[in-house]
Amino acid sequence: MACDPRGRAFMISACEKNKFVYILNRENERVTVSSPLEAPKSHTIVFDIIGLDAGYDNALFAALEVDYGDW
Repeated sequence: MACDPRGRAFMISACEKNKFVYILNRENERVTVSSPLEAPKSHTIVFDIIGLDAGYDNALFAALEVDYGDW
């Protein structure tokens, strides 16, 4: 699991294939979580994910992953 440094979104990743991004919306004192945005990638093992500081642009995440499709 990784969070955007500005607290706008977070990503949850499984070891293999699936990644989901959730956007956080703040209204007064309430925080709501959006429906997940999927980012699946077949034949991939994910070792680590991290949220990058993109300033005021959209949230950005980086993943350290290996493609095992040719094995």
